[in-house]
Amino acid sequence: SGLYVMLGADFGKINLVGIVCALGCAIMYTIYIVLTEKIQENIGNLVSSAYITSFAALTLLIYTTLNDELQITLNPTGWLAIVLISFFSTFISILCFAIGIKLIGSSNASILSLFEPTVTVTLGIFILQETLNSLQIIGMIVVLLSLVLTQVK
Repeated sequence: SGLYVMLGADFGKINLVGIVCALGCAIMYTIYIVLTEKIQENIGNLVSSAYITSFAALTLLIYTTLNDELQITLNPTGWLAIVLISFFSTFISILCFAIGIKLIGSSNASILSLFEPTVTVTLGIFILQETLNSLQIIGMIVVLLSLVLTQVK
């Protein structure tokens, strides 16, 4: 609910399919985190991160090919941007998350991942000069409050 408010979503246009997909995503992310911890016992962080990104790329390739949406006609600058974004924003972040899971466990890593949307919004404010309305600030507070509440015993 905090993310919904923080992103400035319109409450008059709630989509049931979107809610089901969001809940399904949360369940799949939980499964991913737990499985990542289990897989780490048998293979290294680098190998598991390579598998995750490779299969994600393969899935995207198959999907875009089947839907005739594959676009490979980019200039070299475009390809460089794709490679750099893929490496740093995807592979390195997955690798660091896997290392974090190994060091502090899946439960603590998932709790810390609640900071991601807040950090993203904060960076948008400072780097991109974005502004938040009061409802979005309340949403950010709800997200941070959920982080605090997970630690209360």
